[in-house]
Amino acid sequence: MRRGARVRRKNVFWTALGLLLAAVVAAARATDPSPSTGEGPTVSTGAFGALAARVEHAPEPVLGTDGRWHLVYEIYLLNTAPVPQEITIIEVRAARDARIVLRYATPERIRAVTATSTTEGGGVDELAPNAGGVVFVDLAAATKRALPKRIVHHIETRIGSVALTLDGAPTQTSTHAAVRIGPPLVGGGYLNENGCCGRSDHTRALLTIEGARWLAQRFAIDWVRLDAQGRPYVGDFRVNENWYIFGDPIVSVSGGRVVETLDTMPENTPPVPASDLTPYTALGNHVIVDMGEGRFALYAHMQPGSVAVTVGERVRRGQLLGRVGNTGSSAAPHLHFHITDGAAAVASNGAPWVFDRFQYVARALNADAVNADEPALRAVLEHAPPPRWRTMQMPLQGDVVDFAGSREAVLAGGGQSQE
Repeated sequence: MRRGARVRRKNVFWTALGLLLAAVVAAARATDPSPSTGEGPTVSTGAFGALAARVEHAPEPVLGTDGRWHLVYEIYLLNTAPVPQEITIIEVRAARDARIVLRYATPERIRAVTATSTTEGGGVDELAPNAGGVVFVDLAAATKRALPKRIVHHIETRIGSVALTLDGAPTQTSTHAAVRIGPPLVGGGYLNENGCCGRSDHTRALLTIEGARWLAQRFAIDWVRLDAQGRPYVGDFRVNENWYIFGDPIVSVSGGRVVETLDTMPENTPPVPASDLTPYTALGNHVIVDMGEGRFALYAHMQPGSVAVTVGERVRRGQLLGRVGNTGSSAAPHLHFHITDGAAAVASNGAPWVFDRFQYVARALNADAVNADEPALRAVLEHAPPPRWRTMQMPLQGDVVDFAGSREAVLAGGGQSQE
């Protein structure tokens, strides 16, 4: 008897919730949401709504060259209504006191950070019926202490003239410190042409593998080298040998054990990447090193025949791994480098890292143009803000840095950089 009563009460609850959502959709369809007048009834549904939101991976703080601490993470959204749902406000709040730490409140700002999971298109501020989206968040603060230890999200949406509100998608801020590393290259003039923390091919490179979503490239960098005039290449950019970085030695950023290599893929002709790629061959010729403590370093797109280590080999910091090439999913010579929380190069999540020491030389104002299929002839540079020497920071997109040592010393010294 009691059990039956509980079942009836449960059915009544879900029936009421279904009627509520049905009323929302009916009101949206019945109302003329004229953008010119903004007239029509507004209905607030309180805790009930038609938007699902979650954060799958706790963000890990990292200090950038801008002197700010960054939390880079994603909010996964799903419009569960059978009609379009417009996103009008997204707020990141500290759970402890509801303090607003980041706010997107215009269509332009919302579209700048919200997409349907890819880097293509101009972003969205409306989700189609039963469709998903992703909000790519870069929460930055002047001090690490200013970052909330626990985060919640306030999202306001509209279905026609019906207003809905969601307060949820909580996440803890990870206490895992960014891994400290040495440089993957030696010498100077290296440009981060495609990296953290705004919109880039890396920060939005979500992949779905075996039913799960991964963002291995969240903190990835594509490195190219500039000459004294800011040029990444001289002559025809379609010739690999014309790129200054082509053939530069790649060295291990830490000690560790080699867990994966590939050394047989041919060079591409810029700007055309290889075709018929798999997750393994998309990396081109590459090396993955288990750094310990759940962190793995990836070095991709090396020259064929240049990989200087084997699977199972123990490597030391500064040891020669290979040379910069243009193989796999690569349109021009460069070094792709990132660190993940798993050995699988793409079925893992990107983890933040910092260089223990480097020189911050300049900022490129046209990093996207240098990274284009038809790359700019030169980087437009401005002096980096002082201090020149930086410690325990991660270069951001557009940064030009110098590392200790020389390419000649690495090759002459049997693969160990000289500092």
